[in-house]
Amino acid sequence: MVLWLYKHTDCPKHTSYRILPLYYHLASKIDNRRKTVIFPLLTYVKTNGAEATKYILFPAYYSSISNGGYNKSVFLLFWWGLQHNRPDEKQYRDTFFLMIPLLSYYNSYISEASKYKEYVTPLLYYETKSDGNEYTFWAPIIPLIYNHSNKAHGHRNILWVLDYSWDTDGINRFWFVPIVMWEKGSDGYLSLLTPLYINNKHANGDYCYHLMPFLAAWKNSNNAYIAKQYITPLFGSRTVTEETSHKTVYKNLWFPVIPVFYHSTGGDSSHANLMWFIDYRTHKGSLQSLWIAPFIFHEYGQNGYRYYIPFYCRPDITKDVGKSFGIFHYHAWTRNADILWIWPYYHNKKYRSSDEHAGSTIASYTHILPVYFSWCNAKSQGRLILPLVYNYKNEKTTIHINITGYARKSYTGMFAPDFTMNTGTGETMYLDTDISWLYEMWSFSSRIPLKKFRITEAIAACNCRWMKKRLIIR
Repeated sequence: MVLWLYKHTDCPKHTSYRILPLYYHLASKIDNRRKTVIFPLLTYVKTNGAEATKYILFPAYYSSISNGGYNKSVFLLFWWGLQHNRPDEKQYRDTFFLMIPLLSYYNSYISEASKYKEYVTPLLYYETKSDGNEYTFWAPIIPLIYNHSNKAHGHRNILWVLDYSWDTDGINRFWFVPIVMWEKGSDGYLSLLTPLYINNKHANGDYCYHLMPFLAAWKNSNNAYIAKQYITPLFGSRTVTEETSHKTVYKNLWFPVIPVFYHSTGGDSSHANLMWFIDYRTHKGSLQSLWIAPFIFHEYGQNGYRYYIPFYCRPDITKDVGKSFGIFHYHAWTRNADILWIWPYYHNKKYRSSDEHAGSTIASYTHILPVYFSWCNAKSQGRLILPLVYNYKNEKTTIHINITGYARKSYTGMFAPDFTMNTGTGETMYLDTDISWLYEMWSFSSRIPLKKFRITEAIAACNCRWMKKRLIIR
């Protein structure tokens, strides 16, 4: 070894030479194997036994040769090779050529039993098998041709327009697009001027055919039921029967043009429509819904919808919640509230929701414009009927006025006067009352103590303008 650059090894089984990083040689003393590497261009290998020799001059040339054949390449773009039989194998010969720049490939295999050839380019594909007299030819661009055949069957296509296949019994499929498309057999079909006429059938008896725009019909079997349908410009029909008993479980009839009519039955229900305006449904002989478009939409039953447009509209309701509306009214209700508007009339009521007092009113407001107003809530209640009467009441005050000119106001509450004839301790509850007629034409005011009622105290507390000769007659 010299400075790790040169090294020579001599062993009982092999010798080697190394000159870093350019050269390496290894030779066996017990057989004819040797290997030589000249970096980075040349690699040469020869082995005994299989008599394999590999020669590489990278990237210009590659060669691998053995007793079974060889593989070679030039600039890694062109490859060719040959494989053939060895002494212990059957006779065969396998050859290939690959030209990467031309995107071309050729392969040939010949043996005692068969022959096979394949040729592939962007413009052509060709394959032949001599054992079954089978070959395939395809020119995908110019001319656009595909052909595949053997002893049993064949398939040919020209320009994607003419396509047909055959077997030992003759032609089994023929296409001349779009003029005719045909296939024989129990699963065959026929199409003329596609999609003008199509007739497609199946081995289980199902079918589908149409002649546009005059007729379409089909039959399909699924889940123990058979469905048949027919459609024409004047009518349509669908029937579903049980496959075993042939019992009809559903049937409809539809006239979409003149007259516009639709009718279907299934089980206990039926549905009918006439002229797109009248539509009704029945169940067990009773009407479920009735539509007379665009004015009446009615669902029978206590909670069904009601639409009598534009006067009355009510969506589906429940026992406790509902709503209706129209050009003359609006009504919405729940367990706790009720709102109603009918032009001049309006009310808004609130109810108790507890089970003990359910349904009792806790607040309300009502008016009939412009003459009647009424309300009741936790703070006050009152009623105004123009021009007849006005009543108002809260916790301490009561007011009444009517059309005759009579007016009365009462107030009840705690009052601690500066002077009172009641010398007892504590405050006294008083009832103040003011009565008048024609405002100041006649009036009367009184204060009555309610704690200890005495006649002398009532007289002392009375402030009677009439008794003081303040009666004014106008």
